[in-house]
Amino acid sequence: MLIDPAERKNAAVYLAAYENKLASDVAAGENRGKRLEHDFVVREWIGPIGFGEGLKIEEKRRLALLRGANAKNLGVAAFVQNRATSDVLQALMLPVCES
Repeated sequence: MLIDPAERKNAAVYLAAYENKLASDVAAGENRGKRLEHDFVVREWIGPIGFGEGLKIEEKRRLALLRGANAKNLGVAAFVQNRATSDVLQALMLPVCES
């Protein structure tokens, strides 16, 4: 639910499925030969989802588990952003649900 009704016109919801504990072996440049570790890598992005006429979005989205990924390393972040000012109005982060 959007807290401030005045934000409804420009507000949108975005969802990001992310994965932690990824790594890459660098083959060139100043980090050549190093193994870099990465967390919160966005693997799927959904949005913008507008609010329409109301202050609630009565909508369900299903994000498939990433093939070959360990569920303990996956999660979803959601946030509401004012598209005119780029201000983040609300944010939420949850671990993956395997059901």
